[in-house]
Amino acid sequence: MAKKIGFVNYDKEKPTKDAPIAEDSQVEMALDAYFCNESDSGRFTSEEIAFNLRETIKISPSQVFAYMSSHGYRLERVDDRLVWVID
Repeated sequence: MAKKIGFVNYDKEKPTKDAPIAEDSQVEMALDAYFCNESDSGRFTSEEIAFNLRETIKISPSQVFAYMSSHGYRLERVDDRLVWVID
């Protein structure tokens, strides 16, 4: 009976795993710092906020949505985009 021989390519780097989605307390701390200056009101969507924080913390647009809606922000249509504005 013939044996199968497996080949390994050592030149390739091992694939890196994505960082896990942050916990709620980490999300709140990062977004509190991000929005300490309310001048960003009316500029960003949930996805854009998550993208802007990508180098600091891995956060999903749904986590941004939950934070923003619980902290007095509301969605408003501006130039055919739904952006977060503060009341």
